[in-house]
Amino acid sequence: MKLHLIPVLLAAVFLTACRPQASKPEAIPADITSAAGSLPASNGPETYTSLPQLDTNQIYTQKELRHIQDSLAWRLQAVTDDTVGENVTGYGLGQNHVLVSLRRATPRLIEQFRRKVMDSPAIKFSGPDTLFPDTFTAPTEVRGVSLRALTSVLPLSDRIVTLELINRGDVPVFYDEMYSMTYEDPKGVWRNYPGEDFFIVVEHELPARSVHRLTARLYPLVNEHFPTRFRYFQRVGIGSAQ
Repeated sequence: MKLHLIPVLLAAVFLTACRPQASKPEAIPADITSAAGSLPASNGPETYTSLPQLDTNQIYTQKELRHIQDSLAWRLQAVTDDTVGENVTGYGLGQNHVLVSLRRATPRLIEQFRRKVMDSPAIKFSGPDTLFPDTFTAPTEVRGVSLRALTSVLPLSDRIVTLELINRGDVPVFYDEMYSMTYEDPKGVWRNYPGEDFFIVVEHELPARSVHRLTARLYPLVNEHFPTRFRYFQRVGIGSAQ
């Protein structure tokens, strides 16, 4: 069996405030303050007073936890704050708690969840608080296989970026749905972008001299988008698996 060449391809996208002009968008420079102001009001800064300290030593039965989980599910369906809905990636029963998985588990977003959805000592949270630096980079083309964004400029509020995986070579390319992204913070440090964290790992084949479109989801409310740059990474296998 021949081994694939397994490179990681890179595509770059610039995120900024933009408006349509004629047949194509024109980028409009914007600072962080004015850009944040263009987002929905629910994404603006919120001031909370501290909630009472919860008793985390209480022991719950599985019946009690299931009741809490059912109540949590109902409240999540009823919540009207888009930031909360965008931040929750899942929930389930633990040994003595209900675990809520968040895209970002910062103190502010946890406090927001407790106030707008459910405040219970039985609920625990998982997810990143601090976003660590990630300076990984990759080529944009390897052996005739390249990756490019359909547009290099996106509005701050966009939730989808569309890319093309292009195979100009003479051998097939194999890929799956998994990808990763990084972004540049205001100080110029590249960090991991908290985006999609659930993928169906099914291998697809892109024939020689073919193009396939890929999409990546953005989460502008949770991540409080500001003018920045993204790097999108896609791992592919080049060559025959025979």
